[in-house]
Amino acid sequence: MKAMGNRIREQREKWGYTLEQVGKRVGVSKSTLSKLENGLLKRPQRTLIDDLAHLFDCDPRYLFGYNHDDDVTLTYSVPGKED
Repeated sequence: MKAMGNRIREQREKWGYTLEQVGKRVGVSKSTLSKLENGLLKRPQRTLIDDLAHLFDCDPRYLFGYNHDDDVTLTYSVPGKED
C-alpha cells in the first residue's frame, strides 16, 4: 500500500491540493487521506480510489502502483462482505 500512498501524495501535490481540500472533494477526512498516503489504511473503499482517480484525472490502477501499460484488472472488496 506504500506505492499507492506515494502515488496519491504525488498526484495531490502535483495538482496543488492540501489534504483538507482533497478530503472535502472526495468526502473523507484529512486524517483518512493522511493514513492512506502513509500506508496505514490497508483496504480503502473502491469509491474512494475511484473518486481520487477522477479528481486527479488518472486511472485507478495508477494509484494502486501499476504502470499505465500493465495489463491489470482491479478487484475490490465490499465492506461488510466476507471473501
